[in-house]
Amino acid sequence: MNATANPELARFRAAGVRHAVLLRVLPGLRHELANPVSILRMTSRVLQRRLEATPIDVGYVAERVAALDAQTDALTDTLDLLQNLIVGPEVGSVTRPLLVVGCVGLLAPALRMQGITLEVEAGLGFAAASSASDSEPLWPRASALRYLLLAAICHLEDSAPALERVRIEPEGSDALRLRWFTRAGGSRSPELMPGFASANRNGDELHLDAASIDFLSHDLGHRVGFDDAGIVLHLAAA
Repeated sequence: MNATANPELARFRAAGVRHAVLLRVLPGLRHELANPVSILRMTSRVLQRRLEATPIDVGYVAERVAALDAQTDALTDTLDLLQNLIVGPEVGSVTRPLLVVGCVGLLAPALRMQGITLEVEAGLGFAAASSASDSEPLWPRASALRYLLLAAICHLEDSAPALERVRIEPEGSDALRLRWFTRAGGSRSPELMPGFASANRNGDELHLDAASIDFLSHDLGHRVGFDDAGIVLHLAAA
């Protein structure tokens, strides 16, 4: 069945794909939540001891309060991301670098444990995400774009035999390209995208095949293309 043959069933399957993606990113979200909570707890205990001392080192206290504020911001950002993933595709806007950095941060640790590296072209990395630039516009429907980029990465993880790394690059001014690279002796067959058997996931986990990406992209209203060079995600709504 294609994504347009039965709209009701297509929406149901797309919802299942979003659920599968969310399950994949939950460990990364937990890590992003646990880190600032741990630092907040440790810093507050140290600060309490310093405030009980005499005389009070005002400079040190000010530094620790600033650290608490920074970790609170980090915790809030992750909670906002989780909320945006839950509430629906119309939420928020995001630049292309911020989209890439956020998704890579959620999936890279788990992929590294499988020997898979996520690479990001310099123009899409942390430096680009941190600096405001008129050349990178804000794209609406940030939640939909996050789901699609995360799903595309998970699809390559599931489908590419002997996957070694995924490289994320800009494609023109309004799209992203995901290229895959296999280990020595691994297949680079162009048949990878249209329906390769799942290669890397355990039997009890949900697999994201090319059809799953097709259902999700139609449901969320963005074009996702497959070719011999990888996957292209179009940031503008279709």
